[in-house]
Amino acid sequence: IDDDMVEGDETVVATILPSAAYLVGAQGAASVNLLDYEITFALGAGQKIWDYGDSSCGSVVPGASPDLPDLQARALKTASGELIITRGNSPGFYVLRGTTFNNIRTICADGPTITAGNIDDPNSAPEAFYHQQWIGGLYRELTSGNPNRIYAIIHNEYHDPRNIPGTPCKVGDESPANQCNYVSITSAYSDDDGKTFAQNTQNAQHLIAAHHLSWDPFSNTVVAPPSNQPVYGFHQPSNIIRHTDGYYYVLFAAINSPIPSHTTRGACLIRTQNLGDPSSWRAWDGSGFTIHLGNPYLPNANTQDCAFVSKGTIDQLTGSITYNTYLGKYLLIGGSVLPKVANADPLNPNDWACGTYYSLSDDLIVWSRKKIIWESQGVNPPCLQVGQLPHGSIVYPSIIDHSQVNDPTDVNFEKSDNQPHLYYVRWNSGPDRDLWRRPLTICETGKPAPGCP
Repeated sequence: IDDDMVEGDETVVATILPSAAYLVGAQGAASVNLLDYEITFALGAGQKIWDYGDSSCGSVVPGASPDLPDLQARALKTASGELIITRGNSPGFYVLRGTTFNNIRTICADGPTITAGNIDDPNSAPEAFYHQQWIGGLYRELTSGNPNRIYAIIHNEYHDPRNIPGTPCKVGDESPANQCNYVSITSAYSDDDGKTFAQNTQNAQHLIAAHHLSWDPFSNTVVAPPSNQPVYGFHQPSNIIRHTDGYYYVLFAAINSPIPSHTTRGACLIRTQNLGDPSSWRAWDGSGFTIHLGNPYLPNANTQDCAFVSKGTIDQLTGSITYNTYLGKYLLIGGSVLPKVANADPLNPNDWACGTYYSLSDDLIVWSRKKIIWESQGVNPPCLQVGQLPHGSIVYPSIIDHSQVNDPTDVNFEKSDNQPHLYYVRWNSGPDRDLWRRPLTICETGKPAPGCP
């Protein structure tokens, strides 16, 4: 890390005045009213911690996507005391390693921690659920019989490469350049401090959550060719976080139909008590965790959609979840957008507040209305003009509290206080993306804390 690589003296202060109460208590917790206090977020100067031009490890497959940061950064302390920060891409997913947050780096010679599966097979089948892979989160169970094992939650993408007559997909291409996309969530584990990860891919036993609609490349029937590539399933899982009820939770974005519609997109929540059993995860159904989002290609598979959590307040917001000990609530951070004006023009970026948003919860089910922390350029309309390149965009924000490195009970960095760091990716141009971080100070009116009035 070069301390000279900073984004200048820009400091962003966002004062959040909640405009409505929200009730938390779907699992029996007390109601919380946000009307009676003010939260302020102050962002300090940015520091570049990974530079594409200097540090990219290239591609593990000739002609495939290069090594670059392509998902939220997550941190974990291994059994040997080393720090890992995830930041990679598919088909070769690399991580940062170091003994402190100030000497983390990627050693290309070590190779990627996980690679894509089946990407050299032109007849790759969707039911394998073993394709383009990104690590969405890491976790060590300190109280288990194997506290050194690292579990990973995986974002999996299937880009249909098959040569099927009339297909809208890009034949022979299983990279994200093929816009047909069947997304799912799978699992992996490591017994060597996260240097390599294994998966039980036989009969897709590594699968955690797949949509009950099996893959159909012709299912987007409302959009005219050549733009009728279907996209559906589950994607962008949060980090794994343990609740006081003893369950492990993951929040993810769900696309419940190949027909494009805002009503079929939202955030779903799954939980388990056994990270070692991918089939044990159950999704929220609106009143309990009963839905097994299992393999749709098996007999008697699930046919029910997961219920969106707080659709009216967080919409599709997912990303980074920590328990904020200062606020006494779960803090969700992610990229999102809200209109600035009534009747906002979807083709005019000036009508929209794009950037890093937050929400609060007591139980991970009911969330406060999302509010912006840092307004910045996004990557898609309405945050960009149609056809505009996303150069200069800020993507994949997450929270990592460096002070938790001193807490032997929080090797998964599940907690944050009022002065964590905001990690994010700055998209420069083309594949050139850098990983940055900024110190963040959170202040609540009437609650003293370091850096607060």
